[in-house]
Amino acid sequence: METKRFTRVVEHFTCEHCGAANDGNGYTNHCHQCLWSKHVDINPGDRAATCGGLMKPTAIENTSGEYVLTHTCERCKHQKRNKVAANDNFDTVVSLAVSLADDYATGSVTRAPLGAAQQMTQTMQPAM
Repeated sequence: METKRFTRVVEHFTCEHCGAANDGNGYTNHCHQCLWSKHVDINPGDRAATCGGLMKPTAIENTSGEYVLTHTCERCKHQKRNKVAANDNFDTVVSLAVSLADDYATGSVTRAPLGAAQQMTQTMQPAM
């Protein structure tokens, strides 16, 4: 029997990283304030992962006009990509992109954060 790839689960939660209250809509998988997530799923919504580690936003990219985060589990290093939601704190999204671009520029990371450095360079150009 094939495993279901997505289960919509509406859950409200308090972020274990920053303490913000989050109202879930069945697609919510990270905190709207700090963008951190929790490693609870194998497939979205199944709550089948036993790790339970916090997942740090470690990369961001802009694909076809949509921002996509990469979360990395602090406990087991599992990575998962997730779209930035319309109600996410966009100041945090921009701060994350700038921070990741700075880390790449200073050599503290060895690869560009999925294009964030190039995107931020283009985004931060003054209007002519």
